[in-house]
Amino acid sequence: MMRAADAGVDALKAHALFALAQQMGQELEGVRGSALRNSASIPLNKKLRDSAEYREPHRRGELLVAAVLHAFISVWAKRIKDIAIGVNALVPLERVAEEGADIADLMVTMWIRGLDYMPPVHVEFGDALSGALTADQELRPDDQRYELRAQTKAAFEAYGFRPAAGTLSGTWQAPPLDLDYSNVRFESMRTDKDEIFRFLWDNRTKFALRPGAYTEVLSVRPCTRIGEDGFTLHETVAEYYQVARLTPKELRAEKIKLPPGFERDLKEARRKKTARSSNGSAPLGAHQHGGTSEELSKDDDSDVTPLYGGGTLIFDDYGRLKYWIHNDVFGSRQSDRLKYLYEAGLLRASKGGARLSAARLSAVHRLRALDSRRFPQEGW
Repeated sequence: MMRAADAGVDALKAHALFALAQQMGQELEGVRGSALRNSASIPLNKKLRDSAEYREPHRRGELLVAAVLHAFISVWAKRIKDIAIGVNALVPLERVAEEGADIADLMVTMWIRGLDYMPPVHVEFGDALSGALTADQELRPDDQRYELRAQTKAAFEAYGFRPAAGTLSGTWQAPPLDLDYSNVRFESMRTDKDEIFRFLWDNRTKFALRPGAYTEVLSVRPCTRIGEDGFTLHETVAEYYQVARLTPKELRAEKIKLPPGFERDLKEARRKKTARSSNGSAPLGAHQHGGTSEELSKDDDSDVTPLYGGGTLIFDDYGRLKYWIHNDVFGSRQSDRLKYLYEAGLLRASKGGARLSAARLSAVHRLRALDSRRFPQEGW
């Protein structure tokens, strides 16, 4: 039996989560370090999101895990108190475990389904949160029993992350209503990329498709979702993206900032390219400059940097658009994205302009291992 007074958030963190994690971590410590992270122990602090420590990908991901775990424990603690009569009432451990399992199942389902309600590129914590909240609301509109969405939203906000959607509930808003459906066929839209592209193109102004950017429909998939009460929801999810390659001058025109160091790298790469063209394949000497300083200060049409954007379209049973979740290829996030990629060593200057290195999972782990002295608790 468990007293309701012992089922607070801190108590559940200590008893239900940490005991097992600490024991397993101690057993595996000699093999590869502390194998299990104590994400739930991260304090509720909005300043962590902007700290240098939590810029590292693994540590950044821990904030997401911490927010989800804190929401889960908060809902669990509240539910135990709701079913108890008085703070000194005893609740059977079987009932405590049952409620925890039910809540965990709802949360896992909410986040898995939420993947379909996120943009295909540049997903931030706010996008993930709005996607999960929207997915849960679609199939489980009545949330009075657990208040799962409110607790999840509050947990993320405690770490400084607000929903990307501007609604009070944090869910995505409905798309524009005056869309043109005259040239598309509903049955084909459920599986045909060309039909989705035709719909996008007919409404390119409303979908803010940027002229001059390459546009491609990535996927189209019909989905059937079943709620806990047996309610069945039929949707079609389509994803598209845009790619634009802009010179520094064009980036400035779109108010997108290149990292200062990267702009210098582009000019240096161009200087070396010009020197090779002037002097053949001879190595650069102390007096071989290849191009005047005035020429090097100008932008070159070959100094292009790729930008990515795109969106997710969610259609209802009748082929009408329910949600449009997108990131603009010329949007405000691009400056921060380029800055991060450059600082992480993933954006490099070459003789043909910017080059993006693939952020492989193995490389992320390698970089984490190299930085293990800085964050010993995250070392491998």
